[in-house]
Amino acid sequence: MNSTSGGTERTTITMVEALTRLYGVRCFSIYERMADTPKEECIVAEFQWSAQRDGQKNKESLRKIIVGNNIDIVIIQGAFIHVPRFRAAAEGTKCKIIFAHHFEPRWELVFGHFDSLIRYRSKSVIDFLRWVKRIVTYPLTAMNREKVLSAQYRAAYE
Repeated sequence: MNSTSGGTERTTITMVEALTRLYGVRCFSIYERMADTPKEECIVAEFQWSAQRDGQKNKESLRKIIVGNNIDIVIIQGAFIHVPRFRAAAEGTKCKIIFAHHFEPRWELVFGHFDSLIRYRSKSVIDFLRWVKRIVTYPLTAMNREKVLSAQYRAAYE
């Protein structure tokens, strides 16, 4: 994590630096995708994990990081879909999970909107057929996406 990457990162590093300097807190970074920037000095260690792994391996990997480093608090910044994973990994430990949404709730529904779908230009016959299928099934997929998103938010808020 690097403070030059963006607003969330800048805020996080500012908070970590203050917690480290004022209270002697040791802060770690657990990330899913490799960053192309160097780690900040205030971060004790960084760990990469894969949300694509099966649930049990994922839970074990996260739990190993939490327990092995005596982590008291995990702050999830907007990646609400990961809250259940971390909650399961921290179960039975002293670690608390804090969900801090960085963006406007439900804004994710704007991405993949129908007008962006309709403006898509296919590159092959198979691509064209897939595009037609997505247009025809859009009402169902949009309703399902909203339902899934609401469930994910509810789980994170709980």
